Amino acid sequence: MVLLVGSGALYTYRLDRVPPHLSLDEAHMGVHAHAIAATGRNLNGDAFPLFISLADPLGDRPVLPWGETWYQPILVYLIAGVLTVVPLSETAARLPTALIGGLVNVALVFLVARRLWKSQAVAGAAALLLALCPAHVILSRQALDYVMPLPFVLGWLWCLAACHETRRVSAAIAGGLLLGAGCYSFVTSWVLMPCYLVMALMVSAVESSSSAASASSASSGSSASRLAPAWCAGFALPLLLLVPWLRTHPSMASDILQQYQVSEAPYHSAFQAIANGEGAMRALRQTVDVYWQFFDPSFLFVVGGSSRAVSTGEVGVFLLPMALLLPVGFVWLLRAPHRSPMALVLVAGLLAAPVLAALKGTPFAIQRATTVLPFAALVAAAGFGALWTSAWRPARFAAAAALALSTLQFAGFYRDYLTDYRIRAAAAYDPTAFSGAADYLLSSAVTDRTPAIYIAAPLYDVSAKWRFYATKHGRIDLLDRTRYFDVNTDVPANAASGSLAVAVAGTPAVANAIRNGGWRLDKEVHQIAGEPTLIILRRAPQTPQAPRAP
Repeated sequence: MVLLVGSGALYTYRLDRVPPHLSLDEAHMGVHAHAIAATGRNLNGDAFPLFISLADPLGDRPVLPWGETWYQPILVYLIAGVLTVVPLSETAARLPTALIGGLVNVALVFLVARRLWKSQAVAGAAALLLALCPAHVILSRQALDYVMPLPFVLGWLWCLAACHETRRVSAAIAGGLLLGAGCYSFVTSWVLMPCYLVMALMVSAVESSSSAASASSASSGSSASRLAPAWCAGFALPLLLLVPWLRTHPSMASDILQQYQVSEAPYHSAFQAIANGEGAMRALRQTVDVYWQFFDPSFLFVVGGSSRAVSTGEVGVFLLPMALLLPVGFVWLLRAPHRSPMALVLVAGLLAAPVLAALKGTPFAIQRATTVLPFAALVAAAGFGALWTSAWRPARFAAAAALALSTLQFAGFYRDYLTDYRIRAAAAYDPTAFSGAADYLLSSAVTDRTPAIYIAAPLYDVSAKWRFYATKHGRIDLLDRTRYFDVNTDVPANAASGSLAVAVAGTPAVANAIRNGGWRLDKEVHQIAGEPTLIILRRAPQTPQAPRAP
C-alpha cells in the first residue's frame, strides 16, 4: 500500500508542468474527450463513436498521405469521464494515464508476480521495478495511449496464471475478455492481443495433453479441454462491436494501415520497403536490424533513445540495476526446474514486444513497444527472487543492492525530470510553445473583441491546440473568427483593423508584414529556455487618405 501511494503521488505530481507543453496528440485527445463528455458526440458529430476520427469542422485539416486519422477509444472515453467532473486542462487530460501507470499497472504487476511465485518479496520487487521504470513514468504522464494496453496485458497474465494453476474455465473467459477489450486500447494491440491469445491457447494445449497423459480425474481432463473454447469465446465477444462499425465506416481499416506504413528516414516499414521494390530479404534484414536495436544495452540502461518526448537522455529505458536482474531472471526462467509454460510466456512476451516497431522501421521507439516494460519487470523480479533465495551470501547482497541502487538512481532521474528536463524536452513536445501565444490571444480577444485571428498553419497541428486552449478558457466562439494561412506565405494583407496574427519568429513573412502589410509587432513568444518561437502581430488601424485638392 505504501508503494502504491508513493507511486501514485510520483506519477501525478505537477502534471500541468511536466511534460512542459501540450503535445499535438494530447490536444486531440483532450478536445474530442471534452466534446464527448459535453454532448455525447465527437467533434465530427458521431454519437459515442467506437473509434475517434480527428476530423474537426472548425479546425485546419491538412490532407494527410494516409487519409483520415483515427484514435483508439479507451483513453478518450477515460478522459471524457474525468471531464464530467472537472474542467478541461492539461492535468485533467493527463490524469487517466498517470493513474493507470502509477496505480493500476503497479498493483497488477504485484498481483501477477505474487500469483506466479507465491512470494511477497518477489511481487514487491516487480511492483517497485515497474513503478521506478523511467520510460514508464514518462509515458504515463502524457495524455497518450502508449501505456493503455498494459493493464489488459497484466490482467491477462494474471488470468493465464490462474488458469494454469486451477484450470478454471471462468479464468479463461475473463482472460479472453481482457484481450478482446484490450484491442481497443492502442493500435498495435490489434496484432499483439491475438498473439497473446495464441500463447494462452498453447498453454491450454499443454494442459490438455498433460491431463490426457496423466492419471488425473475425468473432470480435470474435461475442464482442460474446455479452456481453449473459453479463451476464444471471451476474446471474440468485445470484437463483435466491430461488425456494425466497419459497415458504416468501411475506409477506417485502410486509413489506419496506410498511416502505420509510413516511417521516418533512413528506415522504411517492412511493407513499404517491399512495395518500393527493395526486396523481401532487404526488408527482413532491416527489420532484424531495427529489432536488435531495441535490445541495445546503451538504449535500455544508459540513454533511452534520442527523442526527448520519451527519454530524458540521462537514463535508459530501465534503471541501471536492471542490467543485472534482467539477464539473471531470463536464464533462471529458462533453466529446469523453473522452466514452465508461464516462464516461457514471460520470456516470449519480453522478446516479442519490439516486433511491430521493428516491422514499422522505428528503432529505439519505446513508445511503440511498451509491453516490454511489464514483461521486463516480471523477468527482472524473477532474477531478484533467484538471487534473494540463493544460499550464496553475495547473491543475496546483490539482490538487495539492486533495489537500493534503483531507488537512488530514480531519485536523481525524477529530480532532473521535474527541472532541467523541462528545458531539454520543450521543443520535442511543442517547438512553437503555442500555449504562450494562446494565452495572449485569449486575453486580447476578450478585451478588444478582435475581429479575426490569423494563425499560420500547418504549424505543428496548431488547430488542435488552439481549440484545446479556447475550450479550456470557455471561448470556443473564437474558433469562428479564426482563419488559417499558409506558414510559407505572407501574413494576409486584407485583414480588418485590430485583427491578430500568429507567425513564426524570424521568417520573411513577419518582416514583410511589418514593413509593407500594415501589421505591427504586438507580442513575442519564447520557449522555456528563452529563444523566440512565435510572433503575434496586430493589424494597425487604416489611416484614411486625405482627399486630393481639386
